[in-house]
Amino acid sequence: MSEGARDVALRDVLESAEPAEVAWLTRAALTRAAAILADRLGLPRAALVEGRLQGAQDDDRASSKERRPEILHGAGAHDARLEAAVRTYVDAALPGGAPPSGAENLRCAHLIGELLNDLLAVGMQLEGAAPGSPSLRRRSGSFFTPPAVCASVVGEALGPLRERPALERAAPRPFRICDPAVGGGAFLLEACSVLEAQERAAGASPAEARRRAVLQVCGVDRSQLAVAVAETALWLYLADPDVSPAALRRHFVHGDALCGDAWTPTPWFTSPSEPPAPVPPAASLRLDWHAAFPEVAPEGFELVVGNPPWVAFAGRSAQPLTAEWRAYFRGRYAAFSGFPTLHGVFVQRAAELAPRGRVALLLPSAVADLDGYRAARATLERTHDVAAPLTELGQDVFEGVVQPTFVLIADGRGERSGEARANVPGEQTGERPSEPGGATAGTGAPWVLRERARSTIELTYAPPPEALEKLEGRAPLPEKTFRELGFQSNRQVTTRLFLRNAEPSPPFTLPLLEGRTVKEFRTEPPRVFLWDDPEELAAAGVRLRPGAEYAAVDFVVRQTAAVTIAARSPGLAFRNSLLAGYAVDTFDADLLVGLLNSSLFRALHLSRQRDARQAAFPQVKVGHLRRLPRPPEDPELRATVRRLSARATELRGCPSELRAALDGAVARLFGLDDGELDAVRRFLAERVGGPGRVDGEEPAESGASVEASRTAAESGSTEADAPQRETLEG
Repeated sequence: MSEGARDVALRDVLESAEPAEVAWLTRAALTRAAAILADRLGLPRAALVEGRLQGAQDDDRASSKERRPEILHGAGAHDARLEAAVRTYVDAALPGGAPPSGAENLRCAHLIGELLNDLLAVGMQLEGAAPGSPSLRRRSGSFFTPPAVCASVVGEALGPLRERPALERAAPRPFRICDPAVGGGAFLLEACSVLEAQERAAGASPAEARRRAVLQVCGVDRSQLAVAVAETALWLYLADPDVSPAALRRHFVHGDALCGDAWTPTPWFTSPSEPPAPVPPAASLRLDWHAAFPEVAPEGFELVVGNPPWVAFAGRSAQPLTAEWRAYFRGRYAAFSGFPTLHGVFVQRAAELAPRGRVALLLPSAVADLDGYRAARATLERTHDVAAPLTELGQDVFEGVVQPTFVLIADGRGERSGEARANVPGEQTGERPSEPGGATAGTGAPWVLRERARSTIELTYAPPPEALEKLEGRAPLPEKTFRELGFQSNRQVTTRLFLRNAEPSPPFTLPLLEGRTVKEFRTEPPRVFLWDDPEELAAAGVRLRPGAEYAAVDFVVRQTAAVTIAARSPGLAFRNSLLAGYAVDTFDADLLVGLLNSSLFRALHLSRQRDARQAAFPQVKVGHLRRLPRPPEDPELRATVRRLSARATELRGCPSELRAALDGAVARLFGLDDGELDAVRRFLAERVGGPGRVDGEEPAESGASVEASRTAAESGSTEADAPQRETLEG
């Protein structure tokens, strides 16, 4: 867990409790932490009695069959241990006996949300799932975003807004900033910190600056516990002994941010294919934004910020969604089209909540460019201008999770619109296509990212060499050249029906190729063998294609790789970490394998596909391959590429001299000169991190991200249909 093992004592308390007591103890721990933090800040413990957190705890206690002692001052079997465990947690996070002051108020406020995250994680692990299991993250909606990440997002979002005369010093506008999936309130706390600094720079006292900052933020969440924690966190940040948490109640609303109309419902937001569906009867948390925040309508919020839940409702890691809810999302949110996700819907809802303001959301990088998110991008572009380039934070933003992440920044058009944005059609000329109702038509084209593989790496935005433009606009390879054919496994298969060994051992007798056994121009002996009994496969819920289908494959391409890596197929069955390739028309297997392993095709793939450039789960997909260009009709140069490719296959690799000859022949085939080829090679070497990956070998690094990439590849998980961080929330 976070900050090492400081939650060990809390885990021990929860493990010793009855299952029915875990939820009660979670609330009790949060209430005790709030009391301890109040002591450190010189705030009266008694004020907590009026807040949501204490009220929720009292409700739990009253409904329990066994009446519990008072929370703040009680005693009992669990209470003494819980008090000690919570104090250990707080002391480990905030060492030193002196009461915090100034900026340390912010750390105290963040800690209550961090504790919520840790307690929920422990509670879910006690339900029987493995620690860190993706399924836990998919089920939960209240994970804690690290304060440093929140500060980065808020700093980028509020930068231009701070330059506007938006604050009236006599009476700052209430509720300017909203987090619609507030969780523990981390983003709003960072927003308050920025606003406080602005107020103090204008001459306000620290206490008055905090009061003015707090007045301007609000949040919504489906979780009643999260709302209570966020309210408490804001109270701790304010650190005013004359104000109770109850005074902040209007700042946080318990409800579903996606259920209920925003300020100005717009017909072009809804899906054009069907009329809006009614709110499902099960939507007991439907939110009336007009009633909740009347001060904000009709202009909307100036900033909607946060980290919405990342939940997919399609693909191999799809989460369950009732037909009623699916119909509602499909009818109400155009962003639900294509790849249906909760975070895609939140993009649209954020735009509706800030029609003239700014949207700043933390999202998976796939949203920026995958075709499945085109509808979400287009929906946002109808009313907002998207910044270009956008900032990528890296794949390691969240502890224990590997997922490329970026910050979406978009400004609503109108009197508050920011500078012109390169991603908006006609932005520079002022000639935008429009739709009925005056909305600007969004194309949904990919958004440009300043890419960063990891948070510790410098941002990069290196345009590809101009030479690659010569390949654009050419007719693509025939669609039937590539196909998904690999055996799709699942956990039951990998644990019961697979044998990983150098040799088969009955009943594990069917050899399977996999991504790691394919290098450029060669395949290595299989290292996994399948028990292919039809009844066993049926019981596991999987299908194995006939051997004749695999025997017909001419070459295979690695799916999880930074570059295109191809080899002639030996006719064996293979897992879905490989793609099938076929000779078609005049494009024979040796020619195609040579092209795919050339520096030119690899550089083109990298320049076109953002998910090929990510450090974790780099992707080579069928769609990527089918968009590669056909080679020109030059019989002599084609024959040269074919001959060099066949020679590399014979040698089971591509020595440097042969590599130079192959790259030169492919470059000449597409009309590139030596200088242009050198630029392509430099680009390729810089982007893939060294010659190891260029030559198709395993990257010379170790660690969780590489192993996670391998595991996902071998289990069939891909970033496109199975985001690795489904339900982290602010």
